[in-house]
Amino acid sequence: MKQNFIIRKSNLQDLPTIMKMVDAARNFMIDNGNPTQWPIGSPSEEQIKEDIDKRQSYIVELNGASEATFCCQVGDDPTYSLIEEGEWPDQLPYVTIHRMASFGHVSGMGNLIFEWAQNNYPVIRCDTHRDNKKMQEILLNNGFRYCGIIYVHNGTQRLAYQWNKK
Repeated sequence: MKQNFIIRKSNLQDLPTIMKMVDAARNFMIDNGNPTQWPIGSPSEEQIKEDIDKRQSYIVELNGASEATFCCQVGDDPTYSLIEEGEWPDQLPYVTIHRMASFGHVSGMGNLIFEWAQNNYPVIRCDTHRDNKKMQEILLNNGFRYCGIIYVHNGTQRLAYQWNKK
């Protein structure tokens, strides 16, 4: 059976589902050697509510069921202003993909999200934890280039990537 997906803006009614996806993603990361990227309470319900309020939170629905979520932040991300051990390839306007999570029932959600972003934006940045080997693989497989190290709000390191439309 062909799977039909849509990507839509999240709303407050989606919040409990999104938080369950976050928990599932956290457990996946822990089970796959990445126990510290998303400690309990991170991302917080308040952060997800803020994403929804700013209309930058999305839900991926497959055959009518919510399966994945992500934040697509338009405009400069302050944590990207300083990059170490590398550099951004340009200073073009960009969007940032943050807080990707899914229930894990359907494979390929990361690829699907990046395909959507690449069809909608010419420059995309993303970051991930050094221990998040799966996300690093997804980024590289989707044409992202490793650019260097940035530091998120809590001071921890992240590997930073950028994709540009050719």
